[in-house]
Amino acid sequence: MENPRSKPDTSTFCIEDALYRAVVEDQTELICRFKGNGVLTFVNGAYCRFFGKTPEELIGRSFYQFLPEAARRTVETRIAELGIDKPAVAYEHSVLLPDGSLGWQEWTDRAVFCTDGRLLEYQSVGRDITRHKESVAALEVQRDLALALGLCRDIEESLDAIVEACLRLPGVDGGGIYFLDQASQRLELVTHRGLGAEFIKNVGSYEAASLQYALMIAGMPAYLDFSDPRFSARETVLREGLRCMGTIPVKTCGRSLGVLNIASHTVERIRETSRLAAEAIAGQVGPLLLRKITGC
Repeated sequence: MENPRSKPDTSTFCIEDALYRAVVEDQTELICRFKGNGVLTFVNGAYCRFFGKTPEELIGRSFYQFLPEAARRTVETRIAELGIDKPAVAYEHSVLLPDGSLGWQEWTDRAVFCTDGRLLEYQSVGRDITRHKESVAALEVQRDLALALGLCRDIEESLDAIVEACLRLPGVDGGGIYFLDQASQRLELVTHRGLGAEFIKNVGSYEAASLQYALMIAGMPAYLDFSDPRFSARETVLREGLRCMGTIPVKTCGRSLGVLNIASHTVERIRETSRLAAEAIAGQVGPLLLRKITGC
């Protein structure tokens, strides 16, 4: 007769597995397990939510699909370092976000070994550090701009430096500065970067009846999705391939002087860190436009 003690206690295994999964699912960190080729064998809810996928869409597929080429090389190098003597490693890498933009993650990878020393698979715990990375980048842009403005020889060079600085903000790849012509009461484009010639030809100036003029007078930054029927250049924007835009009024001593525009061909919305940085930068535009308008 078979001794019941010799049978594996499968109920205990099931309970332990259920408890493990319950703990993992309650974590806010991204958790996954994968084979040496990057093919996922387990993902928790946070991991799925981050990438906008279901477990069924992820398990059995490689996570390398979410990595730019440079990040993939980083991950492969780090994983290759793991072994019995070095079972865990921590590092950061860039990642492709669901909206097509670039984000950043911090991961700790751990090699999981069988009792006989054979490699079973890898477990990784990660977190999104995109906002931190973007905040640091935005601060660096503002610091570098302050230094650059001290070296500029005239107003035009200073305005060019400001727009170039904006293009270094995360997710921003186009921009320009308009000033308010006091005689015609039109917004006139004085400098721009990252935008096509046809687009610039069609948006070189705006009349007082335009949405852009109204946004300047309103005095509050606006981030556009181009659905507003008052946006006169909507078709031009779509032909340019822009996906989002920010219009930041420029004022000095309560006087409307123009606008700083930032835009993106790649992301669906201007990032919060880039908005805050651009709004701070707009404060440096006001005195320059005032000097341009007054000639002082």
